[in-house]
Amino acid sequence: MTASTLIGSGWSDTVCTSDRGRERIHSYQTIFTMGFFDFFKTKKSNNRKFQGVGDISLDTEFTPDNISSLGRRDIFVFGSNLAGYHIGGAARTALNRFGAIWGQGEGLQGNSYAIPTMQGGIETIRPYVEKFIEFTKQERALTFYVTKIGCGIAGFNIEEIALLFKYAIDLPNVRLPKEFVEVININKQNQFNNNLTEIQKKEKFDEKERSEQDNMFKYISEAPIKVFGVDRIGSRSVARMLETPLSRVDYYAIEIPLPGEIPLPGVDYCAIDTNSYDISHSKVLLKIVLKSNASCVIFKYVDIDQCLFEKYFSNAYNEDRLKSILGYSTLRLIIVVAFGGISGMCIAEWLIRIATATDKHIEIIIVGIMPFYWEGLRARRRAEESALSLENAGLRVIRIEADVIDDINGKILVRDLIHRLEIVVSRVVKKYCAKLCYY
Repeated sequence: MTASTLIGSGWSDTVCTSDRGRERIHSYQTIFTMGFFDFFKTKKSNNRKFQGVGDISLDTEFTPDNISSLGRRDIFVFGSNLAGYHIGGAARTALNRFGAIWGQGEGLQGNSYAIPTMQGGIETIRPYVEKFIEFTKQERALTFYVTKIGCGIAGFNIEEIALLFKYAIDLPNVRLPKEFVEVININKQNQFNNNLTEIQKKEKFDEKERSEQDNMFKYISEAPIKVFGVDRIGSRSVARMLETPLSRVDYYAIEIPLPGEIPLPGVDYCAIDTNSYDISHSKVLLKIVLKSNASCVIFKYVDIDQCLFEKYFSNAYNEDRLKSILGYSTLRLIIVVAFGGISGMCIAEWLIRIATATDKHIEIIIVGIMPFYWEGLRARRRAEESALSLENAGLRVIRIEADVIDDINGKILVRDLIHRLEIVVSRVVKKYCAKLCYY
């Protein structure tokens, strides 16, 4: 009988050509005895020694703000990007001290665990958090210290990220930041307080709907130009326009001389979205949260594609509200939208369809934001297809390249980069409004 012996650091196994089944069973028994973490760690031929890992366990109730050392069975959980470029923040700490691997953007690596947070909205992080929680249930011998992932350069706030970990708060081997725990506990209390009867819910919904309807009509004017900010970045860009209202200065910016003080025709600004949380924080006074035919809870963490939008949001109630805003005075409709977003483009195309179906001709201009290069080729391809389909439909499309902002500003935080992009978009739209008002 011939045999070959594989010897690694703490690992020895003999593969017999005549008795492989028995040896394979021996390997499985070793896995169940040691646990997956120790099994695969010892199987490596050259285990690295990590600078921040020692014999003393961290052993704290919450994840500290600054972690410099861990025990051998402690895992440092940090926010990463899919490319695995651990450049700054907690990712840099994981790389330097806890065994994170450059180029690996997700999962266990050394005494650290990466959760991608830089690939899109909050809903794109959820699957990775759920996968992490399932992993912690399998590796009960390890203690996971979750840092404030996504709350740094990714630009999310604590309330958004904390609720992703609500199912991890009771796990004995998971430690969360104190701020996460407070948000989750408050959310639990609020859910308990909101556990009303069906009649009370209906009364509360009707009252809220009447209030929203009253507020909407309060801010509608007879302005000939309506600017709609669609989805998160569109509504935030329109909100930037309110910081510096349209004035005579905008005429001079496009080099059109005006004799004396001539008042400008009005411009109405509106934010529209399917996500009530995002739009509730907008500074735009005229807001429309599109009502669903079903309970909106099912869309809280789901991307709205064309099929879902047509099924749940393209209804008579939403159409009537939009027609009330457009009225008979609207001559031009400017739609600000990110071309790479799926739900945003669904809303924009719906707006266009309703506007073109009215009795009065309305000129439609689309100000589309092209994605950054780091958002991926798929987003870029989707954006190009959206822009071309609108242009082929005979609409005027103004493209704003996000990469130009990135090239000008160099290496800055992502959230600061997005803020500057919003400012650029608002200036482009504002100057265009001034030109339309003049002509």
